[in-house]
Amino acid sequence: MDVRMDTLTHLSRRFVGASPFPQRVFVGLSLLGLTLIAAPSDIRAQAGGAGQGGTNTEYNHDLAPRARAVRTQAAIDVDGRLDEAVWTQAPVITDLLQEDPDEGAPGSERTEFRIAFDDNAIYIGAMLYDRFPVTGRLARRDAGQGDFDYIMISLDSFHDHETVYQFAVNAAGSFRDAVLGGGGGGGGRGGGDISWDPVWDQATQVTEAGWSAEVRIPFSQLRFRPDNEQVWGIQLRRNILRNQERVAFPFVPTLDRGGASRFAHLEGIENIRSGQKLEFLPYLAARGEYLQLESPPGIGFANPYQSGSDYFGEVGLDLKYRLASNVTLD
Repeated sequence: MDVRMDTLTHLSRRFVGASPFPQRVFVGLSLLGLTLIAAPSDIRAQAGGAGQGGTNTEYNHDLAPRARAVRTQAAIDVDGRLDEAVWTQAPVITDLLQEDPDEGAPGSERTEFRIAFDDNAIYIGAMLYDRFPVTGRLARRDAGQGDFDYIMISLDSFHDHETVYQFAVNAAGSFRDAVLGGGGGGGGRGGGDISWDPVWDQATQVTEAGWSAEVRIPFSQLRFRPDNEQVWGIQLRRNILRNQERVAFPFVPTLDRGGASRFAHLEGIENIRSGQKLEFLPYLAARGEYLQLESPPGIGFANPYQSGSDYFGEVGLDLKYRLASNVTLD
């Protein structure tokens, strides 16, 4: 501190006789330097802490928001239409807040999530209201979803704040899945190991009111505790492309990178087992290539038997067989 004070005193002497203003400036700087040296912890506390709004309070996960799933006795047809009776019985989750662009503000469009389950799977129904046309495009599995309207479901089914299973689907029905270790990184915002390809089902419908989605995730694709009453961690997200807007439940401030430890508690799932060891889902894929043929040199017309278009089809089967609780054949 003596070195700093001597330096400031020396600098102030250079202005003696020129004007009283510089002396007052350097006296102020000297006092500011003393304040910073004497109370660094107070300054850091005022600059912001771990919680929202700059508070330095410790996060209490027991006080995290709660969601509830309801059991369905009737089968759910995963077609993107929320017309089963269970969707009128399940509690509605609507309090999603913006991560971007206006952090902490309510979403610009109404979003509704509902959660149900049966003996074999967990179901998520979503109604995504929008006053304007939504954006979706068919894409390969695990393609990035940032350029579409999409929803993302992040599950910490073992509730150990370590492993997060992510499931995302856009308005056109293209989907992405990944598993994240180490607590899910930045709160489940994406990334992770996309080579993990679980067997699950999803469907969407675009309506005049916006779009809707249904998702079915078999319990056999997840890991959870052998308890009769389950408590999982969950986070639900929606992307509204035209606004560059992301909303989430629960909302986690950008500075609070707690990952799965900041998820909501999902309650209500009871008396389930990990399910059958074998899961399979057939699929059909098609694509086309369209080229404009040019006339060969010296000939004034193109080959009429070659249009320049080509079509490809693919039939496959997603199959997983669980050999042990921690070993799965894919």
